[in-house]
Amino acid sequence: METEFGYKPEAAEAQETQRERLENAGRVFDNIFKVQPGEKVLFVTDGDPLATDRSLLDALQESLKQKGVEFTELLADENTTTQEAVALLDEYKVVWTSTKWDGTGIDFYEFVEAVEEKEARMAECAGVDAEVLKNDGALAEDPEALEQRLGRMGERLREVEGLNVKTSYGTDLRIGFRAGLRKWEKDTDEEGIAPGYWYNLPWGEIYTTPDENLVDGVLMLPVLQDDVSREQGVDEFVRLTLKAGKITNIDGGESAEKLRQYLQEKSQDEANPFSVAQISEVAFGANSKARSKVRNAEGLWSDRGVSVTEAEKRLGTMHLAIGSSQHGEEGTEGYNESDVHMDFVIPRSGLTVTAFNRRDDFQKSQNGKRLIDEGRWNFLE
Repeated sequence: METEFGYKPEAAEAQETQRERLENAGRVFDNIFKVQPGEKVLFVTDGDPLATDRSLLDALQESLKQKGVEFTELLADENTTTQEAVALLDEYKVVWTSTKWDGTGIDFYEFVEAVEEKEARMAECAGVDAEVLKNDGALAEDPEALEQRLGRMGERLREVEGLNVKTSYGTDLRIGFRAGLRKWEKDTDEEGIAPGYWYNLPWGEIYTTPDENLVDGVLMLPVLQDDVSREQGVDEFVRLTLKAGKITNIDGGESAEKLRQYLQEKSQDEANPFSVAQISEVAFGANSKARSKVRNAEGLWSDRGVSVTEAEKRLGTMHLAIGSSQHGEEGTEGYNESDVHMDFVIPRSGLTVTAFNRRDDFQKSQNGKRLIDEGRWNFLE
């Protein structure tokens, strides 16, 4: 549409979107990374558009140009070595990564160790797109409100001995914890990323490792993790049967077969093949601006969905992970080591989570309190 004076509303809208992105990109470096004069920024990316969104990178890099901050981009592939990437940390102390690590020659865990040792600051953002930089995007979430929300959630979860998780479409899980031995960690910091630390961005979750032997029941998945599929849904619900903390069966249609084959392939590279099937994390989302995995509810299930990196932070959702429980925060970690860490998001709609603060109550399913009740979020009550 064009007016008689030649004005194009869509052009003005595009300019406004670009302005929002640049302003919020600048806040990422000012408020989250707190880039200091003379510091340089490293972007570790790859050629996969499902991992590295070029529009997002362009906005971030343009904001740095406007600030006069030097940066470089390492386009990683299977020939890029861990040593090559680590060597850059001597010069670049601020790091933004958006890559499928198993498609490169870089060992993610070795790289993270180097970030910690060299006191760099890193954000891991695979699959995140430029929408997070809009004023209603996940990176524009109010950090003070998020911190307060997560603090209250932490108070409610601190003494929880067990959870019963149910969904209207068939999930029925019992999850035990080691209350007092493993803490719930908040994935946010009003003070920004400190030297020697790394986070997933956008942030906004609280997580821990459950008792590895006390996760039993059925988990029904309406979406899969990005490493398996970037589709916004599944052809039919993927049914995971869990016993003593491990996946014992994967049932369903085409999507279930994708997950089954992926884990079978990954297990062949592990010292302990069963490590890829171990439940390793339980978490709740708290970011009020994060989007759900479903990008277009009116579209096909096979349409591209929002990245799990963002969707798992959505307020009111819950997610479980399998694979590595080496989360990088003392007091949260379990014993399972793996090259796989795969998050499964449980949407808020139809979700009920009942918490038990005594082990006996958990075992008898009595005296529980609903943290989420058919999608109604009760953490602050």
